[in-house]
Amino acid sequence: MLINRQIETDAWSQVDMGLSDVTAIQLTTRHGKIIIANIYNDSIYQQDLRKTIQEMRDRAQRVPTADCTTPMIWIGNFNLHHPLWDKAQNAHLFTRANLKKTQYLINAATDLDLQMALPKGIPSLCTLSTSNYTRPDNVLVSSSLANAVMHCNTMPEEWPMRLDHMAIITQLDTSAEAQPVAPCPNYKLADWKKVRERLAAKLKMLQLGEIIRMEAEFFTPSGQADASNHRCCGLPNPEAQTSAVSEALVVQRAG
Repeated sequence: MLINRQIETDAWSQVDMGLSDVTAIQLTTRHGKIIIANIYNDSIYQQDLRKTIQEMRDRAQRVPTADCTTPMIWIGNFNLHHPLWDKAQNAHLFTRANLKKTQYLINAATDLDLQMALPKGIPSLCTLSTSNYTRPDNVLVSSSLANAVMHCNTMPEEWPMRLDHMAIITQLDTSAEAQPVAPCPNYKLADWKKVRERLAAKLKMLQLGEIIRMEAEFFTPSGQADASNHRCCGLPNPEAQTSAVSEALVVQRAG
């Protein structure tokens, strides 16, 4: 699970589920705390899914009232098929054995007050051998978060070649504490031809024989003002900054 680095580090914490196929975090938002669990379910034994469900039930029982239960978001590959989310064309997957396994997840969703956020009929996987579209992946959210779901859908246009699963994008009307990211010069977008022309004109007025060896010498008040007229500000771009500074350090003050 990847966390956006703009989110404050003290706004989230890892929840140790003790399972190799389940990763979970607790995120603090303006609506309170939310548990996000990324789950991979082995459809044969379902051990991790069963342990996850039991852990979530234990958490719910440890709070004094149901209102204090932390809202949850379950995402991942559950490897389960059911008419509630699969298309009717996949009826061959609705065997008694498969439906029995799926019922365990449905019962848990009912007990934990979870709702399906990804609408029925949206496939999330294409079997490469048969080109058949199915729905083993799912997104479940607590009922208290259901109204906050702004968008939940797959992105087939961003589907990498030779991969069977599609990306699922879920947007919620909530936010976590973000770290302020101050705009900084993005030298890659600068018009360096104009920058050089203006600097060359002013450098001719300086003493001869001096070589700029440090970044601080390059960013003199006058030189910085000239460069500012031809560069753009944006998010940090370490690669672009390094390239520009290296070029600046070899500029010689010519007479």
